[in-house]
Amino acid sequence: MPEDFSDEFLICDRQISGVELPEKVWDVAVVGAGPAGATAALLLARLGYSVVLLDKCRYPREKCCGDALVSDSLQALERFELLDIVRRSAWETTRSTFCGPSGASLSVPFRALHLKRAQLDAILVHEAIKAGACFAHSQVKKSTFKSDGSVLLQSNEPDCAIHSRVCVLATGAHIDLLRKLGLVTRFQPSAVAVRCYVRSSVECPDQVVYCARGLLPGYGWIFPTGECEFNIGCIGFFSGNSDKKINIRRRFDFFIGQFSLAQRLLEESMSITPLVGHPLRCGFDGARSVRVGNLLVVGEAAGSTLPFTGEGVGKAMETAEIAADVIDGAFRRNDMSELAAYPKLLEDTLSTKYKGYAVAQKWLGRSWFVEYMVRRGQQSAYIREAFIRLLNQQLDPLRVFSARGFFRLLFS
Repeated sequence: MPEDFSDEFLICDRQISGVELPEKVWDVAVVGAGPAGATAALLLARLGYSVVLLDKCRYPREKCCGDALVSDSLQALERFELLDIVRRSAWETTRSTFCGPSGASLSVPFRALHLKRAQLDAILVHEAIKAGACFAHSQVKKSTFKSDGSVLLQSNEPDCAIHSRVCVLATGAHIDLLRKLGLVTRFQPSAVAVRCYVRSSVECPDQVVYCARGLLPGYGWIFPTGECEFNIGCIGFFSGNSDKKINIRRRFDFFIGQFSLAQRLLEESMSITPLVGHPLRCGFDGARSVRVGNLLVVGEAAGSTLPFTGEGVGKAMETAEIAADVIDGAFRRNDMSELAAYPKLLEDTLSTKYKGYAVAQKWLGRSWFVEYMVRRGQQSAYIREAFIRLLNQQLDPLRVFSARGFFRLLFS
């Protein structure tokens, strides 16, 4: 494998600096400036509320991600009037190719935008600041509730506290604050992933996903990001309640060793970044509640990442959108008890979709079934259409993996 590359991959055209915070009671404090937190800050600032957005990192910052913005992400960005801004910086692909254990492949039409998370997150934070939010670097260590229900956040800096009427917790897979609030029921992540960026002259215009026994449940990916650059990585899902550890570096090495296209990209590369890894929390599983008092939990902290695909950006933004609507309603009616509607609204709007993706993860964790689906899909228009609709989140996987669905998989 070629030597690690220089810092040129980390360059982002949106350098964002935090500011000194005034001493005041904010309407909303948002902890965590990833897609969920930045979206919540953006939407609430647009509504005219005083919003402080806090993150422990300086932006732009690295984040392990496949960097693919698919249907739910694109629809959310369009609702927020940000899609054109993101599209100008992104690379678009129009097909996705699935490769089975034997090397058989199935290619289907599938539109996605590819943009590094360092850039996407910086765009969202920048737009939140433009809308009026105040962005500051602060590592929140503790949250406490005052007698009127408002929230006091204490950071790692001495004598620094942030007081807000409502708090939105968007800390991703990091559960320290959730644990201190007594909200964690499952401490183990749902999955782990790693990725690196590669510059290579090898042609690969499509998204490529590779499934084989050494990667299941999970998969390896190759996603073009433009200018002869590729995001190469893999994800491994924990099975059930197993405490078995996943050696994700070993899985990545297996992926590279077994999949010839990934091997060629690395062998003929001009530069390669170091591997970056990250845990994931999927399926709205592992948090006791997504609301306590005047504090709402959004995004991956609430487990919003999808099982089976590991896609998290779109669903994180959707949870933030729901939270912003609930907070706006509570402020408009001056009734903080309305925040209690958030958990059920989240359940009704999103979480039922996750049951089907958990079932899909179990079935597509079997190498023989993956091989069958890829080979059968080469002849079956029904299976190809099912792949497309599953990828676009237009089809409940429970319909595919039901008795009737299996009959159609076998005979359509």
